[in-house]
Amino acid sequence: MLENNKCYLLDCGAEVFIWVGRVAQVEERKAASKAAEDFIISQNRPKTTRVGQVIQGYETHSFKSKFESWSAGTVTGMGNSTGQEGQGKVAALLKQQGVDFKGISKGCPVNEEIPPLLEGGGKLEVWRINVSAKNPLPRE
Repeated sequence: MLENNKCYLLDCGAEVFIWVGRVAQVEERKAASKAAEDFIISQNRPKTTRVGQVIQGYETHSFKSKFESWSAGTVTGMGNSTGQEGQGKVAALLKQQGVDFKGISKGCPVNEEIPPLLEGGGKLEVWRINVSAKNPLPRE
């Protein structure tokens, strides 16, 4: 349901994710980051609220766990990219966005053992970012 030319905000309370479609325009990517900052301020969240950016095809387990229907076997994004090739593509995307990327140690595993941020009764909201406008998406 996430369109590859769009960016979305996923509000998980203590953490906000910015999901970036692999063909989203640079302007939209920048607008999504600004929208996340503005959202945190508008919700009176602490400045320490974690904001994570997730690029299509490289979603973490922590991000995928927020979706009931995310299939563990689903391959999204850039096809059959493997670790090192995928890191290069992510680095290129970040560089295109103006992020100073120093690289990732090839032998350094990614720590995805992040505890769930919401218990069963928490509030979960997903927002679609369209340049300067943000629109809430239906719960389903």
